[in-house]
Amino acid sequence: MSNIKNFFKSKKKNQENKKFKLPNFGDAEFEIKVLTSDELEKINAIATTHKVGKNGKQVQIVNEAVINREMCVRSLVVPDLNDAELQKDWGCMGASELFGKMFDWYEAAQILKEVSKIAGIEDINQEIDEAKN
Repeated sequence: MSNIKNFFKSKKKNQENKKFKLPNFGDAEFEIKVLTSDELEKINAIATTHKVGKNGKQVQIVNEAVINREMCVRSLVVPDLNDAELQKDWGCMGASELFGKMFDWYEAAQILKEVSKIAGIEDINQEIDEAKN
């Protein structure tokens, strides 16, 4: 029989944040965190819409681009994309809009790659590929 106290919040070890650099930002270090399941549910809710399909049935549409961007936005600890001064400097309002203006496509892809790594998604995909072979 297991000791239920082993599953208390105080017993859980939090995964450390990861730091990395992007060439266009010089020596500036970016920092990301692992998202919780609750945060991912909120992202999925934002990215999911419904419309009426054939025969009046509801069809669920998931915008993967929104999921990817929001995962990056919510994972970034440094810089704080909610910082008003940073948003003002880039001429935008809101963390998601700042992300879009601040990073080019390649940089956004690199951030998504780091977010996937820290979450273990990259490892799972690699294991699936290996199992197929």
